[in-house]
Amino acid sequence: MATGKLNAGERRRARPPDTSKPERSTLGDSAVEQRTMAFDGSWQMYTQENQEEFFRAVSVPDAVIRMIRDVKPVTVIQQKGDDIKVTMKTPIRSQTNTLTLGKEVQVTTMEGKKVKVGPEKFPCTSRMEEGKMICETEKFTHTREILGDEMVETLTAGSVTLTRRSRRILWIRKHVEFQAHRYNRG
Repeated sequence: MATGKLNAGERRRARPPDTSKPERSTLGDSAVEQRTMAFDGSWQMYTQENQEEFFRAVSVPDAVIRMIRDVKPVTVIQQKGDDIKVTMKTPIRSQTNTLTLGKEVQVTTMEGKKVKVGPEKFPCTSRMEEGKMICETEKFTHTREILGDEMVETLTAGSVTLTRRSRRILWIRKHVEFQAHRYNRG
């Protein structure tokens, strides 16, 4: 018996497709954009090696090194074309830098040096190379790459290397939500 009214399931099926956002196809995207997009998201650092040695090599004061020794920052990466916004969040402070692939930009460090006008700024040139996001400064080189389900950051100053490993936060959150949904169903 047709009453002219549609139930919820019929309304969903009867809706015309949303054409306001074109479907994203990797066929037309540049290779650089595809590789960079893998970094998009929020990443929780869970381990690091040689932190103190690296920070000493780039002249971070010992008091600051002691203060941040056990901090596990969250890094949020957002890409829009060649611009990559990187925000590092810690309980102490947050720092945001916008990098432009292939161009020199001024970035602000989190090393805690006291400067009258604000945190120290220095030039950084970033690029994508073999799936790695690389930022080079006169003090150090910072390389990010995706290996499996984690982001690995390698910061090198002279002969000292700091290695950080982070997990994507969204994946963890979705996994917890899935497990909660699965538990509550049954």
